[in-house]
Amino acid sequence: MKKLLAAVLSAAICLTASALPTSAAADISEPSTISLKTEIYDNDYCGPNARWKLEGGTLTIYGNGNVTDWQKVNDTPWYERMSEIHNVVLEEGITSVGRACFINAKGLTSVYLPSTLTAINASAFEGSGLSGTVDIPANTATIGDKAFLGCGGISEIIIRNGNCRIVGQEAVSGKTLVSPS
Repeated sequence: MKKLLAAVLSAAICLTASALPTSAAADISEPSTISLKTEIYDNDYCGPNARWKLEGGTLTIYGNGNVTDWQKVNDTPWYERMSEIHNVVLEEGITSVGRACFINAKGLTSVYLPSTLTAINASAFEGSGLSGTVDIPANTATIGDKAFLGCGGISEIIIRNGNCRIVGQEAVSGKTLVSPS
């Protein structure tokens, strides 16, 4: 019985192999390597001369000038990826954080603001997950209304410009403000 079963299996294998076209062997290639890379979203505009890229949880805004003032957060070009943003880095040359840029970005925990920054506009980080200390550079002249409203994780805001205009009490309410001498 075992010999009969072995003979039937051998015949089936031979018939299957002979049924393949002769070019099939030529079509078989080496297995490909799958690379696990972080997706990069890059080169999208977020201001007249400002662009953004998102890589590995860090949204970097680069170029020159202002970031657009958005009517609402879902107008921002990164809105569909907001849950992936954990850090924001504004590079030197960027002069403002636009209105409503990061409203309710709950995964956002840190922000780096460049020395070229002159304004943080209304509701820029409202309701975000920012935590720890936010260091606002000396060239920043204005912090807009509700800029940091609802950011319960922020323990202190260092404002390096003693003449910085804070619009509305809600801009920084509930935060320890430090103005270095």
